[in-house]
Amino acid sequence: MNKGVYLPRNIPITETKVLWGKGGNRCAVCRTGLTMQSNGFSEYPLGEAAHIEGYSVGSARYNSNMKDKERNSYANLVLLCPTCHSIIDKIPSSYTTSDIKKIKDEHEKWVERVIK
Repeated sequence: MNKGVYLPRNIPITETKVLWGKGGNRCAVCRTGLTMQSNGFSEYPLGEAAHIEGYSVGSARYNSNMKDKERNSYANLVLLCPTCHSIIDKIPSSYTTSDIKKIKDEHEKWVERVIK
C-alpha cells in the first residue's frame, strides 16, 4: 500500500505542494523568488519548507506536545528562502510561533491579492 510520497524530514509532498502554491513561489519574509534557472534550460527550487514549531528537540520553537503528523503538516510550515530560514531559527526570541504564523498568513493573503 502506498502511504504517499515524502520529502526530507518526512514532509508529505501534498503538504509541500500546498505550501508552495499558497506561498506563490516567494519567501514569506522577504518575498524573493524561490526558483533559479540553471544552464538556461530548467529551473530548480531554492525555497525551504521551514517548520514554524521546530522539527526536533533543541530546534527553534520546538513543541514537545506536537505529533509528527502535525509537525510536518502545512499548518506548521512556512515557505522561506535559505537566508530568512536561518535568521528566524537563529533568533527565535525575535520570531515566536505566533509571529511566524502571522507572517505566513499575511504573506498568503498578499499572494492571493497579487494573483487576482
